[in-house]
Amino acid sequence: LLNFLLLGQVLPTKVYMTLLPIIGGVGIASMKELSFTWLALAAAMLSNVSSSARGVLSKKTMSGKQIGENLDAPNLYSVLTAMSTVILIPLMLAMEGTGFFGAFKDVVAAGDFTNKSLATLL
Repeated sequence: LLNFLLLGQVLPTKVYMTLLPIIGGVGIASMKELSFTWLALAAAMLSNVSSSARGVLSKKTMSGKQIGENLDAPNLYSVLTAMSTVILIPLMLAMEGTGFFGAFKDVVAAGDFTNKSLATLL
């Protein structure tokens, strides 16, 4: 859908048909989840749309003219990922506040992770 909206490209029917088992699997997994919430489903769908938008916009940016000396597809993907991280960290801190740091300390205090291993995961 984003390919059509942003690039004007219609993909072959087989491409769309391959998405049906994925969507069905996510739906079945969501129905069986005991702690299902609509907010979680909406967040997951927003994540999927954002990821596909990043791919489509990268494709649009890379098609045609030269952008920079070393800005090939993998480097563009890296730049977009870094930019999204910089944008989302303040949003995360605004929504979670200092609760994130408290949860970090609680996980370390429970003995599940050390400070170093948890920081590596993050």
